[in-house]
Amino acid sequence: MQSVATKTRINQITFLVFITFLFYQLTNWVGGFWVPLSAIVIVTPFSTVLTIEKAKNRFIGTIAGLFGAILLQYYLRIFPDQIPVIVVIIAFILGFILNKDYKYYIALITLTVCLSFSYMNSPYTSFEPISLFFARLMGVSGAVFIFFILQTFVFGKNNALLELQEEMDSLCTFIKKQYDTLLLNATPEAAFNTAIQINDAAKRLLELMEASPLIFDPSEKLLQRSKNLIDIKDSIVKELLSFNPADQSLLQTDIGNLSSVASR
Repeated sequence: MQSVATKTRINQITFLVFITFLFYQLTNWVGGFWVPLSAIVIVTPFSTVLTIEKAKNRFIGTIAGLFGAILLQYYLRIFPDQIPVIVVIIAFILGFILNKDYKYYIALITLTVCLSFSYMNSPYTSFEPISLFFARLMGVSGAVFIFFILQTFVFGKNNALLELQEEMDSLCTFIKKQYDTLLLNATPEAAFNTAIQINDAAKRLLELMEASPLIFDPSEKLLQRSKNLIDIKDSIVKELLSFNPADQSLLQTDIGNLSSVASR
């Protein structure tokens, strides 16, 4: 069942994509397809907090990729026989950063797309392929600009707060459920497995917290409570890793503190 935050975000995303397509239609700009395309890519996390981080990284990655593509473009005009070497290097680097930082991935993808376009449409004039590079830059910049305008003045941060609260509630519920299950088979082996499962379940909340400075003030109370929740989670995991079936007093205390930290 979808959460309230997810349902609200879907409506916001639908409106954002509609606005970018409307912009493309009204401007009649040939390269304007980059605007709705970039908007669709930016909002794929279906998360207010993570979408803002992705928009920032896409903008930075696009600029870096275009700058690299321009440099390589002129280099390959002088040394065209180096194309196979460049392709192998790009493929090698892509294999390392595929699951790393998004902005590096976008930078390399942008560079690859631009170079591919260049050599699929050669011979080219002095104006090409710079016009494609410029169109991509303007398209991505336009999508990011429209997104931030809507996010700041229309959508606001209420859904981001709701998303963070729901993730905190979800983590608390999961930890309590896992602890209740552990009590049915209170062994060190079962406690070790429970610790691993709790750490995995907390990754989503940690991801939201890492991106939250882009939308929340550091003094935001909910953000402080989420940090407290992570501290309690860390304490619970530590106690589970050194689990003693005969003495669970500290563990029970931390489990009991979950509700007070995550409560609205």
